Amino acid sequence: IRRAMQACGPFWQEMRFVAVDCEVDGITKPQIQDALDAVAGNGLRPVLYTASWWWGGHFGNPTDFKHVPLWAAQYDGQADLDVAPFGGWTSAIGKQWAGTTPLCGVDVDKNTFDRAFIENAREESDMLKIVREQSNFYTFVTDGVYLRYIADPVRLKQLQDAGVWPKDVTVVPDGALKDLVLLR
Repeated sequence: IRRAMQACGPFWQEMRFVAVDCEVDGITKPQIQDALDAVAGNGLRPVLYTASWWWGGHFGNPTDFKHVPLWAAQYDGQADLDVAPFGGWTSAIGKQWAGTTPLCGVDVDKNTFDRAFIENAREESDMLKIVREQSNFYTFVTDGVYLRYIADPVRLKQLQDAGVWPKDVTVVPDGALKDLVLLR
């Protein structure tokens, strides 16, 4: 995720989402979760990119991540969002429907995305947001998801100054979010 942020530079915050590519043999559920947390912890909405043949055939078809938006690789030649259910997903926000296709002298993949998901991504990611400081981390709420981040206030300020962490945070007393967790 750090390399992706560096590659994007000042355009990181302009991204509508960041996809974690899950088609690597040997990847583990904790590694996937760490990548998803890192994307969310750096201010963007995470998405999983994978294909049913890999998720089922190489990864055992777990349903642990069915709550994460899916960008499915399904090369059926159809520019639609119809994907066969797998991994607990019954729909996708994006579909890669054709691979390596020449376009103006460059090879590209063809994708279709849910317009509402793309258009609302910025609005939803701006919905911060309660932050509380504990001994070694910050907890924040965005779009009903509770996440943790480092508690180094100097690092937090650096991230805020770099535009990677929202500046409009409200620090609340320890324990103030306890009852909110029950509402999830």
